[in-house]
Amino acid sequence: MCGGAIERSRGGWDVDGSWLVDTTRTALKNGAAVDEQLFTRKAMGRQVCYRGRLTVRGADEDELAAELAWLQQRFDISIGGQRSTLGRCGWSLEPAVAPPLPEGNTIVFRLRSPAILIGAFGQPTFDLKGYLGARAGAGDVGATWTRPEQVSGWHGVAGVPKPLEWALATGSTALLSGWARSSLQEVRQGVGLRQREGFGEVELFAVGDLRTWDLASESGEKPGGQKHRSQDRSIASVAPARVSSEAHADPVEELSGLLPAELRVKTLKALRGACRQLMLTVDNGLPAATCIADALNQPWARDLGPDSRNLVARTLKDPDIGDHVARLDTLIGEPG
Repeated sequence: MCGGAIERSRGGWDVDGSWLVDTTRTALKNGAAVDEQLFTRKAMGRQVCYRGRLTVRGADEDELAAELAWLQQRFDISIGGQRSTLGRCGWSLEPAVAPPLPEGNTIVFRLRSPAILIGAFGQPTFDLKGYLGARAGAGDVGATWTRPEQVSGWHGVAGVPKPLEWALATGSTALLSGWARSSLQEVRQGVGLRQREGFGEVELFAVGDLRTWDLASESGEKPGGQKHRSQDRSIASVAPARVSSEAHADPVEELSGLLPAELRVKTLKALRGACRQLMLTVDNGLPAATCIADALNQPWARDLGPDSRNLVARTLKDPDIGDHVARLDTLIGEPG
């Protein structure tokens, strides 16, 4: 681990630009178009196919047969926004049999979607080991690899975003040993809250099915000789002299000097807001790394050059962040 800010995976989910189309409409007033008010929005194009997994639970054989018969019908549904004119899709379903439970004494538990876990008093928890170990019939829980993130959703009836929730990110993993088959079958059904919305999906597999390689390899080769993109973020790769000089420099002053005049005030104000949000996050006992990662993925920071972006990251990671807020107030010329 490099100890730096968490960054969203560049190889993760992204929408291919060729899937998107522009749709244009006019503003409406009392059902009539308003002159000179056109709006364009991005939408998914035709022929894009969405695939997912649907789990039917808590039904006896007769109910299950009836539900599956209904789900296997072909019909049209509307999804997304502006459903009066957009979002019409065809629905189809093919029954699938759950794969057999993996064999072996040690089983890998991995999240297929973010999991919203809560502790004994209803508070968010990132303690995957404690959460799994507290389940009825649980065996031993070994090493865990987790990453927190914030998730939301859309309230279709109210037409507003759902509140942000703290969750463990997709890919969070644990090693399970000595679990009964019945307990493994139960945990594979899902964990945490809001499972009906797709949160907390779980997959189990044997340790031998893991695929790993050395990301720090200078040759950039997998064991089979295949190349992969270098992701070396080792602290040791930074020259000690450079670390020493950066430690004594003021990143806010450096950033202000690097920014073009037309972006300076706007960017500094955004950075000040991110600093204050980070201070509030830490005061509430929540992980700072996720807040820093969210700030660095905002458009104002994401579009900066590498040097400016590095200075933003240094500012947010500095323990004396309160001093930076005061410095930003001075540079901006007005209190936030």
